[in-house]
Amino acid sequence: MRKLLTILLFLSILTLSYAWNDCPFGKVNDPYPGMCRMYIDTNHDGICDHSEPPPTIVNKFVNMSYKDLESYNIEEICKLYKIDPKSLKEKLKINVPNNTSLKYIVKNYHISPIFIKVAIAECIIEKNKNSSNKNSSWIDKIISFLFSTINLRDILFGWL
Repeated sequence: MRKLLTILLFLSILTLSYAWNDCPFGKVNDPYPGMCRMYIDTNHDGICDHSEPPPTIVNKFVNMSYKDLESYNIEEICKLYKIDPKSLKEKLKINVPNNTSLKYIVKNYHISPIFIKVAIAECIIEKNKNSSNKNSSWIDKIISFLFSTINLRDILFGWL
């Protein structure tokens, strides 16, 4: 019984130390050193893991820490990832000059660094999607159409 309690205690401590989005103070994107002694930063972005969402596939597109990200402005980050600054600003829902630093945007527009990363990743995906459609030959388009998913119910009963 004592071993079981020890194991349960160990597992509960482990889950507390590697949790995401569960800040006991309700903070969002709490920067170092954090509001309490539970500060942990496993993804090295300078923000307590308890106050931010877990990392996602976004990190495969934008593998950069917050400290690195804040050193760029919109124009530089767009050149780095070969995306359109207008598209990035639309995703962030801001209208600022291209030389505006991302640190300024985070501080003054209250946009979290993870949201900036998501917007950059969306721009990259959108750019790749558009370029792959432009480079497709008419044969590729026909093959893509022939092997696309077809909803027979809509075809058969859609005209009723």
